[in-house]
Amino acid sequence: MLNVDLIVYEGLDELDLVGPLEVLRRAEAAGAPVQSRVVAEVLRPVRCANGMTLHPEGLPSEAAGLLVPGGGWAADSASGARQQLGRGYWQGVIRRAHARGNLVMSVCTGAMLLAEAGVLDGRRCTTHWAATEDLARYNVALVGSRVVDDGDIVTAGGVLCGIDLALWMVMRTTGGPALSASIAKALVYDWDPAVVATSPGQCETAASQSS
Repeated sequence: MLNVDLIVYEGLDELDLVGPLEVLRRAEAAGAPVQSRVVAEVLRPVRCANGMTLHPEGLPSEAAGLLVPGGGWAADSASGARQQLGRGYWQGVIRRAHARGNLVMSVCTGAMLLAEAGVLDGRRCTTHWAATEDLARYNVALVGSRVVDDGDIVTAGGVLCGIDLALWMVMRTTGGPALSASIAKALVYDWDPAVVATSPGQCETAASQSS
């Protein structure tokens, strides 16, 4: 079962969240073992970087994995990932989720929150190209791929790469490429599992699934 809480906060990039959410909801509607919720620190409307307002469905669950979006990093925005980095709330949520053995994922500069939480220490990961120098200051192994699957940590590069991440996670959960390919076709999205860098132990499995 892929059970994911997608977190929202002021100034996040809408597409970091909405792209993966659409893929996950389509997978769930197709009968796949996928569950997703949009969650926030408090239950009130959240204004995103480009003006969209999102209404969270709940608070983070101890039973769910996390997907952490980014936003506002390159623009050094007064809201977004940098502000959340300074507040510290989400780092605690991320740290506890990871300690419980839950899957932790990020899109774009959401990886900076994972790094600050300490869950990327020594791990293979990626982020938006504009934040690679910032992420490299942490003890991480940066990989130049759209998605990096390091087992219980999965990170995606900038913005649209979140769709790749979600399609990969559906493929990983269902054990084959059929549903992900079907969703990508419906979205008119050029999906190729080869954009995902896996850890050495996963390479053989990924290759067989994409064939």
